[in-house]
Amino acid sequence: MNDAPSQDHVRGVFLGAAIGDAMGMPFQFLHPQVVRELFPKRPEAYLVAPEGHVNAALGRGHYTDETQLLILTAESLLECGDVDVDSVAAGMLQLYETDSWITPGRSILAACRQLQRGRPWFEAGGYRDGSKPLAFVPPLVIRHFADNDAIVHHSTALARGILVEPKVLAGCACFGLLLKNICLCRDSRELLGAVRATADCIAGHHPAFRDMLLWVLSLLDTGIEEGLEELGTGYSVLETLFAALFAFLKYPDDFLMTVSSVIYAGDNADTTGFLAGALSGAFNTFERIPENLVAGLRDHELLLDLADRFYSFSSSLPS
Repeated sequence: MNDAPSQDHVRGVFLGAAIGDAMGMPFQFLHPQVVRELFPKRPEAYLVAPEGHVNAALGRGHYTDETQLLILTAESLLECGDVDVDSVAAGMLQLYETDSWITPGRSILAACRQLQRGRPWFEAGGYRDGSKPLAFVPPLVIRHFADNDAIVHHSTALARGILVEPKVLAGCACFGLLLKNICLCRDSRELLGAVRATADCIAGHHPAFRDMLLWVLSLLDTGIEEGLEELGTGYSVLETLFAALFAFLKYPDDFLMTVSSVIYAGDNADTTGFLAGALSGAFNTFERIPENLVAGLRDHELLLDLADRFYSFSSSLPS
C-alpha cells in the first residue's frame, strides 16, 4: 500500500464501522450483567433491542448516530475537497432540524442547539468527557492518509464542534493514527508494532494515551471478558477507544468475534462496535467481513457507493 488505502480497505473501514454500530445498537446503555440476562449467547447476527429500550423501534441492522456522523463527514469531504467545518455543521443541523438523528447522544444534541443559536463551530462543543467525536475520524484518515500531522489536526478540529475536553481531542488523534497504522499492516504479526508506533507518535503530546496503548498490549494474555472489565466499556473515551482496540487485538483475523465480543459487554456498545468494526475492517478489508452482515445492514448499498466514491476521490489526490 502506498499513499492511499485500497478500495477494499476503504470499504472495510466504512462498512465495518457501520456494521459494528448496528450490531451494538441493541446493547447500548445496558449493564453487562443485564446483557447476559437478556441475551444468553454472544450475538452472531443483528438483533433487536429489548422492549422499553431507547432503540426498541429500530429494526435489525439499523445503525445509529455514529454512522450518520461518518456519512456526513465523508459527504462533506467529497463536496468541499477537504475539511470544511461550516459544511459539517450544516449537515448536523439539517439532521437536527428535520428530526433525522437516530438516537443521538446528548453531546450531539447540545452541539446542534449551540450551532442553531449561531455559535461558531469551535465554540459549540461541550466541556465533558465522551467518545462521540471519534466517529468523524475514519473519512479524515482516508483523506489524509500520508500525513500524520493532518490526521491529528483535522481529527481534533472536527471534534471541537461536539466536545472540547482535552482527552476527547487526544482520543480522536490517537484513533486516527491507530486506524492509519493498522490499515498498513499486512498480517497480524505486524499489529503490535503498529500499536507501539502509535504510542511513540502520540507520547510527546499525550503521554496518558501512550500509557493506555501499552496497557492494552499488556492485557492481551487475559481473557476477553476479564480484559474488557479491566478496561471498561463506558462512555469515556478512555474506556470506549481502548476496549474496542483490545477486542480487535484479541481476534484480529475475525471481524465477527471482534465486534460481537466488545458489544456483548454492553454500556457504550454502539460506539465500541463502531470503533472495533472500523479497526477490523481496516485490517481485514471488506473482503473478510461476513456477507450476511453486509447484506443485513441498513443502507448497505448507499454505504458501499459512498465508500467507492470516497476511494475514487482519495486515490485521485496528489501524494
